[in-house]
Amino acid sequence: LNYFSRDNSERNGLLFVGRNVERKGINAFKESARQNNEVEHKFVTNDLNPEIKELSNTSYKSNLTRSELRKEYRESEALVLPSKWGEGLPLVIIESLACGTPVISSDAPGNQQVLTSGVGRNIENISASDIVKAYSEMNLEEMRKNCRERSKNFSLKNKAEKILEKYKEESN
Repeated sequence: LNYFSRDNSERNGLLFVGRNVERKGINAFKESARQNNEVEHKFVTNDLNPEIKELSNTSYKSNLTRSELRKEYRESEALVLPSKWGEGLPLVIIESLACGTPVISSDAPGNQQVLTSGVGRNIENISASDIVKAYSEMNLEEMRKNCRERSKNFSLKNKAEKILEKYKEESN
């Protein structure tokens, strides 16, 4: 988590990080770009349909290094993860929070457990209009203050300390 840390970069637009498959909810993000041309929509994915690349409010990147990905998180106003299925432990949410970037996500299993109201919004059956609405309603600046602290709950150090506590409790 130290690698993905917050800085004071100027922030702009919404960010999607994931494979270009419906399971990841990319179609909701694409439609959000079409519906909300006032806001930049940044796609970090393996491939993108040509018609999306042609929209004036979109940018597309692929095969980023960790350093380049960290820069994208830091320079975005919010990460959008509209997954249709469970994510397990969604690393992109944890990385985004570590960079101080709030998250708009579906309420898929995994997302719910990581994301709390102070750092983003979980939305049931997320759609493009939900993304636009959440973005306009969220107090992003206030949430940014909480993001880094929330990400620390998922650090290796924190998890190791919790395991040691359990061992101590069980051995007594």
